[in-house]
Amino acid sequence: MWTELHKFSLMKFALLFLVVHFFSCSQSYVKSYTDLESAFTDWYFKFHPVQSTQYGSHEYNFSFQRLDNDAREEYLADVQRFSIELSQIDETKLPETEYVNYNVLTKFLSAEVYSLQSERRFEWDVSLYPKMIYDGIIALVDLDYLDMNARTNAIERRLAVSTSVLDDAYENLKFNSVFHQKKTSEIINALHQLLNELPLKVMSDNQTLDKIDSHIIKLRRELEMYEDWVEGDYSSFDIYEIEKTPEALKTIFAHVVGGEYSISKISQLAEKRIHKIQNQIFDLSLPFYLQKNDEPVWVDRDDSLSVIYWVMGDIGENKINPEEYISSVYASSKKVHDALRKNRDLFITPIPNIQIRFDDEYSISSNFARVERFQLNNDNKGVEYLVKPINDEIELESILNRFELDIMVMKDLSPGDLQLQQSLTKNSQLLRQIIQNDVTQYGWQQYVASYMIYSGFGGGENYAYALTSLFQGLQIAGLSWAELQIGYHESAPKQVINMLSEKNNISKEDAKTFVENIGANPFQYTQQFIGGIEMERLLADYKRKNENAVNMREFHAKILNEGSIPISQLRKMILN
Repeated sequence: MWTELHKFSLMKFALLFLVVHFFSCSQSYVKSYTDLESAFTDWYFKFHPVQSTQYGSHEYNFSFQRLDNDAREEYLADVQRFSIELSQIDETKLPETEYVNYNVLTKFLSAEVYSLQSERRFEWDVSLYPKMIYDGIIALVDLDYLDMNARTNAIERRLAVSTSVLDDAYENLKFNSVFHQKKTSEIINALHQLLNELPLKVMSDNQTLDKIDSHIIKLRRELEMYEDWVEGDYSSFDIYEIEKTPEALKTIFAHVVGGEYSISKISQLAEKRIHKIQNQIFDLSLPFYLQKNDEPVWVDRDDSLSVIYWVMGDIGENKINPEEYISSVYASSKKVHDALRKNRDLFITPIPNIQIRFDDEYSISSNFARVERFQLNNDNKGVEYLVKPINDEIELESILNRFELDIMVMKDLSPGDLQLQQSLTKNSQLLRQIIQNDVTQYGWQQYVASYMIYSGFGGGENYAYALTSLFQGLQIAGLSWAELQIGYHESAPKQVINMLSEKNNISKEDAKTFVENIGANPFQYTQQFIGGIEMERLLADYKRKNENAVNMREFHAKILNEGSIPISQLRKMILN
């Protein structure tokens, strides 16, 4: 009997030892990872001082990121060290949240190595350097959580070193990019306007204000010299050409869109999507077309497309009045807010108050309207929605119709980028604030607009919103198709221009402009295309998993609480 009891006790002890050992190892993995993540965020702020300011860390308010050769080598060595240390942690032993963060960080570090070693933007993007100066000053100008004295001192110190950014430009730039050369001129003009207004935005002792005035004079002089250099020496450099071999584009695609997607299949997927959306638009359009037109003689698909384009043209006639467009934006935001208050499935935090005003003259945003930058450590109860004044840059013909305007406001002010940032403000996971996924953000914004429209937004005019939303999806699919045709599939540009004009019902001149600028921002429309499809697929799989007994508020809350992580990781968190 004693022997049996002794054996049983030994077995219990051994089992307990294994459990404790397993738990200790698991905790060891978690601690190793969380320590590494904490070290990474500290390091990131050191090397990205402007972003550090935007996230409320004041330690590096006085500096800019350096891009000279020594700084780049140090940065690359640190990134590779983080990658090595990360690879020594068994991510399969980490809890869900840390596991996802591990993968987010791994992808980011890989993208940074690619950026420094292969993309080498610092060698050809001449707009990169004045943009760094612009962002660095803007980041400090309107910080409502810094008192005026601290803000003014930070601006003075950052202005003092601003010309060093241009020194890096002269050292690094080796190739010419016509697109970025034009962009440089726009940024420098905006910088001059910002410097004009800067003395009115600060308040301090006379000595500090005199220093700021002196720094402004010096920076203006250096910017003028830089612009002359860009028009002279830089314009004579060899033209930068993105490597367009299928293998090179596959690498770019993996970093920009995601390694889990097959670049060779996207073009075909886009074509299928175009036909599907055209059929959806036709089914929805035909009853309204027949109200004002005789039924066509159906010969081929062109007859169906003529119905679609007639109805979209009819909807497009509802242009907002240029003389009343600021009040139109206000009315649109109120309409969206009223809809959100009635349907509480989207916002999982209090709906912020919206204040609408004209955008600053020194803004470089190309958007008709934009949400003002967030201070992510601040509990925002109000959001400024900035509307671009109508001038020579915004032609009256490009003014949105009222359905397009409402959908734009849905994406901006309902829980799109706004809500994701609000949710993360309350989230202790700083890593997910620093590293956000564009594909997920685009997909979520498209999903939000579709969900609101599907929920009946617009009442009797809901059909017009549904058609406009579908048509925008058609445009994105067509532009994604063109990106892949020009790049990966190496189609003749003239052929792509003609087909894109037909697919998207745009002028050949507009199609040509798009094709010529594809290299400036590779796969930006494919990001939007994939994001929209993936968010639809996530909802369908979530419904299937829960046998269609779905609480939509709970589904949205799960997405928003995870933040803008890659959709592949989001699927694991939502569907696990």
